[in-house]
Amino acid sequence: MLVPIACATDEESVDSLCFLRGDTGLRVRGRAAEPVRSTWRIEGKSQGRLSPRGEFELLFTGLGPDTMYTGALVLTDLGENTQTIATATKTYADLPTVTITEVLVDPVGPEPTQEYVEVLNFGAHAVDMEDFRISDDAMRDGDHLPPGATVPAGGR
Repeated sequence: MLVPIACATDEESVDSLCFLRGDTGLRVRGRAAEPVRSTWRIEGKSQGRLSPRGEFELLFTGLGPDTMYTGALVLTDLGENTQTIATATKTYADLPTVTITEVLVDPVGPEPTQEYVEVLNFGAHAVDMEDFRISDDAMRDGDHLPPGATVPAGGR
């Protein structure tokens, strides 16, 4: 019943399905070769959708961080034929509450002292930035931020 689809770069491909994981949510996306009713059950909860073109996307939010969720995705076609796919997906550990708020790139002046990136910690706790990297080239890992760099709660 399932047909292969291309997953986005932030999705994981498993058994012709695309999973997107967050720290408090999980999403599954896929496509069937025909119209289906798709139902995803995990941990006693259920999400369902009618998919007249076969494309479906199901989302669970309000989940615990760093937790393995097992369940099943059930596809039912118009003839009541079913395909059941076992799922096991883990949410990420609590993600940092940091967002980029301002960037100044390539200004007039000596390189790189005039460039900067400003971040905001919108969370309730300080965030250690030591394992973060910054890069101006998608093909490079980037440079580590200095040891001991932290952003206080609500700080920039």
